[in-house]
Amino acid sequence: MKLLPFEGFIIPGLHFNNCSIWILNWHDNPTPFKKLAEVWVHWFDEKTVCYLSPGEAKTVFQKYHRFDEIIPANISIEETVEGINIMILRDGQDILTLNLKFLKSLKYRMINLILNHSNKERIGEKGKTETGRYYHNKPKKLIPVFIEKAELNGKPLSIANKPKRNLEIGDGKPSDIPLVNYCTHMLEE
Repeated sequence: MKLLPFEGFIIPGLHFNNCSIWILNWHDNPTPFKKLAEVWVHWFDEKTVCYLSPGEAKTVFQKYHRFDEIIPANISIEETVEGINIMILRDGQDILTLNLKFLKSLKYRMINLILNHSNKERIGEKGKTETGRYYHNKPKKLIPVFIEKAELNGKPLSIANKPKRNLEIGDGKPSDIPLVNYCTHMLEE
């Protein structure tokens, strides 16, 4: 089985009172779309929406995922030394604004030290996407984040410690705390 490398980061679960948001940002990947950004909004009324940039990557996305709705959008992701800022615009309207600040953590410094010196083939999460494609997520660095600002459709989101319902995307599960997983995400061809 051939696995294709998607390089970038995943934020697997920012939890709010009415939804959970995941961010996937691939700055290099083996598709015709070298840069891909996905923002998954899991509404607790059971609806799951993906905002996708570029919108033409819908066929790549559907190879691995099944969502209720896929919405082409302009997704801006800015990484700074302090954190990550994410903005989604669609038809000139501000859909989502997230400002995340990096947290310093001795625990994650130790985890990252272990990640740097471990056998990359043996670490990380393995499983299948909801379309049955195999994946192997190989983390390079994990950084916890603090949600400084979160607005969806012009309204502030209230932060929750845990999602109101069990969220899984295929075999993937949300992280226990908000964190950025800088990784190589290997996906079955």
